[in-house]
Amino acid sequence: MSDANHHPQAPQLSWRDGDAPFSEAFGDIYFNPEHGEAESRAVFLDGVGLPESWRGRARFVVGETGFGTGLNFLLTAQLWLQSMPPSARLHFVSVEAFPLSAEQLRRALGAFPGLSDVAAELIAQWPPAIPGFHTLVLASGRITLHLLLGEAEAMLANLCLPPTARVDAWYLDGFAPARNPQMWRPAVLRQIARLSAPGAKLATFTAVGQVRRDLESLGFAMAKTPGFGDKRERLIGTYRADAPTPSYAEPWFAPSEAPRPDGPIAIIGAGVAGCASAHLLRQAGREVILIDRHAAVGQEASGNPSGIFMPRLTLEQCADNRLHAMAWVAALNLYERAYADDPVIWRQRGGILQLPEDEKEAGRFGRMLSNAGWPEDQARRVTPAQARALSGLPAQQEGIWYAQAGCLWPGRLCQWLANSAPQRLGREVAAIARHGETWILRDADGGVIAEAAAVISALGATGGPIAPDLPLQAMRGQLSLLTPRATRAQRSGALFGGYLTPPYIDEQGQTRQVLGATFAPWDNPSDAAWRTLHAADHAFNLQQPRDQWPALADILPETSAGGRAALRAATPDHLPVSGPLPDAHAYISDYAKLYQGKRGGPFPAARYAPGLFALGGLGSRGLLTGPLMARQCVATLLGAPWPLPMDVARHVHPARFLVRKLKKQPPDLSRS
Repeated sequence: MSDANHHPQAPQLSWRDGDAPFSEAFGDIYFNPEHGEAESRAVFLDGVGLPESWRGRARFVVGETGFGTGLNFLLTAQLWLQSMPPSARLHFVSVEAFPLSAEQLRRALGAFPGLSDVAAELIAQWPPAIPGFHTLVLASGRITLHLLLGEAEAMLANLCLPPTARVDAWYLDGFAPARNPQMWRPAVLRQIARLSAPGAKLATFTAVGQVRRDLESLGFAMAKTPGFGDKRERLIGTYRADAPTPSYAEPWFAPSEAPRPDGPIAIIGAGVAGCASAHLLRQAGREVILIDRHAAVGQEASGNPSGIFMPRLTLEQCADNRLHAMAWVAALNLYERAYADDPVIWRQRGGILQLPEDEKEAGRFGRMLSNAGWPEDQARRVTPAQARALSGLPAQQEGIWYAQAGCLWPGRLCQWLANSAPQRLGREVAAIARHGETWILRDADGGVIAEAAAVISALGATGGPIAPDLPLQAMRGQLSLLTPRATRAQRSGALFGGYLTPPYIDEQGQTRQVLGATFAPWDNPSDAAWRTLHAADHAFNLQQPRDQWPALADILPETSAGGRAALRAATPDHLPVSGPLPDAHAYISDYAKLYQGKRGGPFPAARYAPGLFALGGLGSRGLLTGPLMARQCVATLLGAPWPLPMDVARHVHPARFLVRKLKKQPPDLSRS
């Protein structure tokens, strides 16, 4: 089931006894206003045997139905930090269809001062009510919250937990079955069983007989135990069935069942995506080697002096739309944390204005916003007068204002992301070979650059020696640097077909702004002529505002003050690549009859090239999609819960191009 049409809804709160939240929609309290903390500990943490249940575990996964105020999560996180070593990792997966706002969370959690430290970190990262999967990393990587915003069955049905990341303990904490029957339907409970590890514990406040019988029919051994306070009984259980044999509608995109790589992980390519991968792996406690042919990180497309960072809305509720919505939330979370450490990473905060390229696009703006259903503090329609007041630019049309968007300094961002990762810069990987369980990476002279248990190729415009068969197309882009006129009052960046950043001070102390940019195929990435700046490309950049926004052109300088060219990588379907590389010979053998459709099956689960992963094809949206694609790649490598829903992950899987070929025609097995 797709989560495409399951938008989270406002919770319809009122407040009782001061700051105790009450759901008007379900006619029930979120927690006991007098003993909320004690009740949650007794029913849920004690109910699943914490902390004893996680003793000695390097990773533990808790699942929850009904995040609510986050009280259960905060109590669990606090206990984890108190009882487990820094090397251990907690994953907490929770679904919520009626998310509170950050301000509502702050008010509700104010009742628990003993949880204030963890609560502050949660609230600081709390996502907007945008549907899908959102990942929050707390306590320097020791705790990861996987927040699924939408209807429970749809969210859980789309959740991929590899065999090494099944749920070890469940909190069933939706409102009571009589008040919220949707949360307790058999279809939801089936997903809970599907996602459970053998021996998983379960606890809930309810003692309803039908819930007990439904869980028993799914393999849980259930028992009644005394309730808390004036509640007579509640249920606890243990999953006695074996772990269900994974069944995937598309086994060629299934998670790897191979053991997780034990040893250093090499990342080739130190752009935004590669550096974000290094950052995530370091948070996970893994040894990383970051490799790049340049003498510093962030030197290729990530070396542009200023880049627009903003959402991408589309007309349809499709995988593309949902991918970019979740990518926006993930990237914004990361960049806000970067800002707290190094404010100059943001060239400009406080909004980006999007104006239509033509009348046809202008007519689509209203439908794009309506289909997205985003909160107005994320995206809203603005009149020409509002656009002028917000941006300081001579807008003459209605547009979309993205209040949280802005402009970033990509190179400085890469430095922040890669700060703690060991780096081998000025080294270019020319060959890779496997010896036992280790990959040996060599330069053109045969010198060893690194030895690694796994390798992520984040090379941008070329797959390099690791992923030469990926259909990546190099795209050359040239931007123009402008010297702003002294009278300019521009406060924000703007997108209008081209784009214009607000003025910034460069590293030489000059005031500049970026006007961009061309985007054209470059057939031979090894031909360094792409670096040469072309007068015709500057002319194209300067002509775009004249054609599409004449009032803007009137206040821009007539010539450029220089520029920069870079190569980016695009794919035939314009979507990124993230995840394990397929074992091409195994795919051709295992899925030789894929062209026959269902008649060719059943098919086995995918087999992958051991320890090899691809991350790229970000096109011109690396600042937007890079962090989430890095997170998906790292999750597949570590065998952790996927940050993408399965029906979105399939669209970025590296095997999708080979699978499409196999669906079209039978392979020549004599060549495999």
